[in-house]
Amino acid sequence: MLHRKIRDHWIWKSDHRFKWWIDVLLSVNHCDNKVLIKGTLIECKRGQSVMSLDTWAKRWNVTKKTVKDFFELLQKDSMLVYEGMQNTTRITVCNYDSYQGMVNDTETQSKRQVNATETLTAPKQELKEGNNDINISFDVFWEAYGKKVGNKKLCIKRWNKLKDQERQTIIDTLPSFLKSISDKKYLPYPEKYLNERRWEDEISISPVKNNSPVTPAYIIPGWQSR
Repeated sequence: MLHRKIRDHWIWKSDHRFKWWIDVLLSVNHCDNKVLIKGTLIECKRGQSVMSLDTWAKRWNVTKKTVKDFFELLQKDSMLVYEGMQNTTRITVCNYDSYQGMVNDTETQSKRQVNATETLTAPKQELKEGNNDINISFDVFWEAYGKKVGNKKLCIKRWNKLKDQERQTIIDTLPSFLKSISDKKYLPYPEKYLNERRWEDEISISPVKNNSPVTPAYIIPGWQSR
């Protein structure tokens, strides 16, 4: 639960910093996972998040330096540890388990507010659409896919409608999918990838001839190979 002593903490006295801190707590993993970013598989344990400073900056509508300064402030107060990595940043919330009550209370309150608003505006409509509890955040897919083009808002909406197992399958099969397309100009937009359920495609490897390099052959069920 949210303890009253939070009011005595320095972060409480700054509305935007307190909001950012809550966002960090809601964004880190609740269980161990691995994230693929630009061909590199990065371990992301419980209480950790792997996102670039640029992603955090866009998320909070601030500069990259502002995010870095905020993380350094939290690290100085032993609230988190952040480490710069190739193409991304990994943060680890210190004593993550002690914040679970705060996280659960915040999520419950947010859901209640959403449900109350939806009930007032559309009492006869179905309130729950897809999965509200996202096991893998959209930002993990966005960073791993790499081709950050197209309508991001529609991609997020499509991602949130997927089942937990579908999102996990995407993250598991994405490395092979990306490797199967040697010329990245033919890599579909993220929106097209999600809409066409491309993670269900089959990937085969062409046999080696005359010691030539192995060339991935991409096969789409129901379509001709190309």
